[in-house]
Amino acid sequence: MSGMKESTKAASSGQERQQVIAAWHYAQGDYAELRYHGAFEEWLEWTVRIVPPEEVMQRYARIAPPRPAPSPPRARSSCTGSACAPASPPG
Repeated sequence: MSGMKESTKAASSGQERQQVIAAWHYAQGDYAELRYHGAFEEWLEWTVRIVPPEEVMQRYARIAPPRPAPSPPRARSSCTGSACAPASPPG
């Protein structure tokens, strides 16, 4: 049984050892704002933002598919309505 206890302890401390999470915070605000009766239901709706360590970000950047180049901006026409008829070919 001691092996199971040790593996559970190791698993619970795995975050510090492996540095999988650099930081985390609530997206909506501060937990102190919820210190009132009935806040549990509101807290369940909150989003947690997890910040990975820089090493993880670098590894993902190396394996990420290349992003397509942005399209060049379209030229805007200053004509409106029937004044925008296509030009006739010369000749």
